[in-house]
Amino acid sequence: MPFTSFSEFNKAEGGDIWFALDETRPLACFAGIWANWTSVRKVKEGETTNDLYGFLTTKPNAEVDAIHPKAMPVILTTPDEVETWRTRLGMKPNNFSVHLQTAHCESWHVA
Repeated sequence: MPFTSFSEFNKAEGGDIWFALDETRPLACFAGIWANWTSVRKVKEGETTNDLYGFLTTKPNAEVDAIHPKAMPVILTTPDEVETWRTRLGMKPNNFSVHLQTAHCESWHVA
């Protein structure tokens, strides 16, 4: 899933704290999994097929940890990382989280 910034909620800091790779907000991607799922979610609607998406999380780097110590998204920053994730879903997600521990993010308040 492409993104240029993401937020984490922090009540003590007054709400959403936004993060980006740098001030130019370059395009990056969350590592995620997409699937169609057929089920009955609401009895009135009966069986429906829905697009479901989830993104993977990892231990936060220092910048995100200060605001949200539980986790942060797995971020793919290069075309090679995106292509590897896209074509080799059998690969363990931890292979992508290694560089996140040193990746720099910046945060800012959005009014």
